[in-house]
Amino acid sequence: MKNKNSDIRLILSLIFFHTMVIVYLYQHGMFFNIRPLENYIQILDTDWLKENLFTSLVFLHSQPPLFNLVLGLAINLNGDNVKIGLMILYQILAISSILLLFINLRNLRVLDSSRNCDTLKVR
Repeated sequence: MKNKNSDIRLILSLIFFHTMVIVYLYQHGMFFNIRPLENYIQILDTDWLKENLFTSLVFLHSQPPLFNLVLGLAINLNGDNVKIGLMILYQILAISSILLLFINLRNLRVLDSSRNCDTLKVR
């Protein structure tokens, strides 16, 4: 039970520190850049994503379909607030990646709980 509580505290602290880094970067002038939606080769045209999302994904399958699906859903669901919706979505994906890395390190027994602090085992 003690190990489970320390895992929950560590997960909450990871989320907290990630959030603080994002707030710090935002306060110091870093912003979410939405310009790549208009000119990156991997991203379908935003008009196609708005009007014919499914057809565009099927017929232009050489583009990354899952990423374009996520972008298309964000564009269609958020309307004029695409920037805010994508920023939130990207942060959710970033936190999910951090938590998945933590869970995998814990399951592979690379992280070792001892004396209420987590340390990496060096083999």
